[in-house]
Order: sequence, then structure tokens, then C-alpha cells
Amino acid sequence: MDRFQRVAAAIIDMVEHAIREAHPEVDEIASKCEGNTLLHGEAYYALEDDIAETLREETECHHTESEN
Repeated sequence: MDRFQRVAAAIIDMVEHAIREAHPEVDEIASKCEGNTLLHGEAYYALEDDIAETLREETECHHTESEN
């Protein structure tokens, strides 16, 4: 797992935590799901990959812009 994937996982966890805090009914439902999480398995990893790729692209664009 590279740093972008670690950041992506942290973002997903923070968003899930915020949703659970704001909507206790979601927390109750999620607690009955696999892994006690809203996203798991392939859905979680696909989102993590999408976020990590976006972070890579944005970091690359920002780095390129600052060089010009």
C-alpha cells in the first residue's frame, strides 16, 4: 500500500465516521453488515483506488504547475 492508498483509506474512514455520527440509523444498519462497515470488499477497494489515483493526478498536476 503506497502513501496515496493510505490517505485514500483514511479519507474513506473519516467520511464513514462522519456519516455514522450524523445518522445513527446508518450506524445501526452498518453494524449488521460484513466488517461493520458501509463499504467492504471490492466496493471499498475500488473507491480506495479511485481516490488514490485522483490524489496522484492532483499531486502530479500541482507539481508540474509549480515547476512552470
